[in-house]
Amino acid sequence: MYQSLIKKGLLALLLTSLAMSTIAAKPPRGRSCWAFRCVLDTKPRVLVLALAPNVWAAYDTPNGHLWKVWSGGIKFDGTIYTTKHGPQPTTRGDMLQDDDNKDAQPWVILKGGQPVPFTVQYRGHRFEGPDLQTIVLTTELKIKDGPVITVEERPDVQVTTTSVNTVKTKKETTITPSGNGCLSLTRQITIRSASSLADYEIKQYLSSGSQRQEDDLQVTGGTFVKAARKETYGAATGTTTGTTHFGYQGWLSLSATAPTVITHRYPDLQP
Repeated sequence: MYQSLIKKGLLALLLTSLAMSTIAAKPPRGRSCWAFRCVLDTKPRVLVLALAPNVWAAYDTPNGHLWKVWSGGIKFDGTIYTTKHGPQPTTRGDMLQDDDNKDAQPWVILKGGQPVPFTVQYRGHRFEGPDLQTIVLTTELKIKDGPVITVEERPDVQVTTTSVNTVKTKKETTITPSGNGCLSLTRQITIRSASSLADYEIKQYLSSGSQRQEDDLQVTGGTFVKAARKETYGAATGTTTGTTHFGYQGWLSLSATAPTVITHRYPDLQP
């Protein structure tokens, strides 16, 4: 009897420890000064975030919008870095996400189902948390003859340290670790206003980039009306064998009552 209780206790402890190991943790930042403004790939007024050594993000500040995510860092070139005149910093490495909306406005505001005119003003960023490792990007959307909407975005990178497959039968539970996990970019977006937003719908353009699985892009809190594309690489003509990648793009309706959380999972990026 006691041996049975001990076995059950050890199993419960093992399950608890494995469950805890799946809790997302933060990897170190990509460099000591991990948030800075620069010209990047010839685009001016870009906010660069070295969220992790192999996950870098760039925001188009005039539009208050995520521009691109990549894994190889930056080649720092130009007058203030190498004293060379002409060159500017450029991305290097593999592109994880690239805004395929190009120069189109990434925001839409609807009232009664109809678009209303508004302007976009980036208000800067600040750092939060006891270690000042949480960054908050603030953008204002000013509706003509209407309210001012403040949009706050908190981007970060997390890692799931262990993926666990649990198979239960009548007699036993089999626990099989299925890898060392991967990195994910999370974006928590909150909107607020001094006036009621009940009559308005605030939408942001969202593109997933190329992902390995259909659920590598997840949205909670908002409503994502997406168009999907499915491509198979390395396939012979007339076959479907090879590596399949999924991509999504569309308009995300942000929740006005709770944070909208976007998670971009990168299964090929190991912690």
